[in-house]
Amino acid sequence: MEKLFLSMLFAPIFMLSNCVSSAQSDDTIPPSYTESTMITILFSDAKALEEEHSYYDALLELQTQHPDKIPSFQVVEAEDKDRIKQFEIETFPTMLILTGEDIHLRMEGPQAKDDILTKLNHTFQIQMNHIGL
Repeated sequence: MEKLFLSMLFAPIFMLSNCVSSAQSDDTIPPSYTESTMITILFSDAKALEEEHSYYDALLELQTQHPDKIPSFQVVEAEDKDRIKQFEIETFPTMLILTGEDIHLRMEGPQAKDDILTKLNHTFQIQMNHIGL
């Protein structure tokens, strides 16, 4: 039963395209990332996965609706102490949308999927308008 729950919880993670896990790479950022590229980073803790599903659901829904406009997505695990310290993460989950060192959105702790979607849409819309897309 627990394996079924975990597989259902992790299914959206594997379905997201452009995903990079910091645990799978020596690099801390995706290879396609530059200082002018927007990226979404989700700080995850395996001990609190049930609180993260709404983030994955919202990102998956947004990517399904707008596949060509959603920036790459990276999961940083709680064990990555350097990245946790770099971004001053104290709560899991925490999601950041950033370009270079400019943070456009920071969401911390459990959130409702609809709230996440609203904030993501707003953030991505502002940034797309800013760069003229």
